[in-house]
Amino acid sequence: MTFFVGKKFERSHMESAWEKLFDFQKSDWARIYRNNICKIVDKNVAEYKYKLFQNLLCNNYYHSKWKTDVSRNCTFFTNVLENNRHLIFECKLVRHIWNIVEMALEIDIQ
Repeated sequence: MTFFVGKKFERSHMESAWEKLFDFQKSDWARIYRNNICKIVDKNVAEYKYKLFQNLLCNNYYHSKWKTDVSRNCTFFTNVLENNRHLIFECKLVRHIWNIVEMALEIDIQ
């Protein structure tokens, strides 16, 4: 996705990060946005997926940048930084759910 900044378009910095992580090409983004955001009927799900792609989900780390009285750490396990990766995959509470999904689908989620 591109953003208009000072009379020129700039790509989101997260697109570059995802390209490196998953070996995407620049040309893949139109298809990714079209299939994973634009075609979603439920706009709440589309908004969530957009925020996930852009690393904009609200978590304690993100929230603590604006409110200094909010801890950057996990609400449940205070010695761990709560970023999106932790919130979705690494937190022990969420990991339990992923373990159930792995067993049900007989796949390995890392």
